[in-house]
Amino acid sequence: MLLVVVHGDEVAVSATGLSLDDECKQLAELGYCESHPEEMASNCAPRCAHLLPTAAYRGDLEMVRVLLEGGSAVDTRNAQGATAVHFAAHGNHAEVIRLLLGHGAASNNQDENGKTALMYAAYANHVGVIRALAQGGLTLDKRDSEGATALHIAAYKGHLEAVLALVQSGIAVDAKDHQECTALHRATYQGHNTEVVRALLAGGADADARNAQGVTPLHRASSQGRDLRDRTLERAALTIPAVCHSCRQL
Repeated sequence: MLLVVVHGDEVAVSATGLSLDDECKQLAELGYCESHPEEMASNCAPRCAHLLPTAAYRGDLEMVRVLLEGGSAVDTRNAQGATAVHFAAHGNHAEVIRLLLGHGAASNNQDENGKTALMYAAYANHVGVIRALAQGGLTLDKRDSEGATALHIAAYKGHLEAVLALVQSGIAVDAKDHQECTALHRATYQGHNTEVVRALLAGGADADARNAQGVTPLHRASSQGRDLRDRTLERAALTIPAVCHSCRQL
């Protein structure tokens, strides 16, 4: 493995017998640096500022460790505002998450769409990452640009394991997005989410919560002909004739 230590604008490499230019070229070949080989030379460090996020996404724990100990900025963002924590969450690398947090990484950073690393993990059903982030003390109820929390996202995707992990971590089950939809609204919109609905109800979700159109999760589920036999749903009244269109998008 190539060992690269970043000190400010300087890149120090391991004693491989290679020049700095050759080391940078090898990094490019490995996918760690996007610079064109002919353009590297003294510009290597600035052009390879994304080394940490790339290593985090790959789950390359030793490379991440070396970069952090060498002084790489732990919360460096890419053009879309994502940090190494986002990339580690996307790649499903809980140990990398713990290492980054241990070096002071901010777990609540949001990308250009307001998405946190927790939301990345919820979208992909990466339960180990969800637990690692929750244990790191992040704000569970952070909202994205549409007002959705990680629970909204996991519920809409039908990810039962992620929903359970988030509920067990203490996320607000009845938080509302900009359309005033709860995670339960979003779960009942999808036809395969019966178990997710049950998990949310068991976690205390309100089956009578109304969104901006006045639609409750109960009505949404019943209008789709779902077999939702939970006692909370059975005893709720079907009084809203509208159809919930606002809960479709994330």
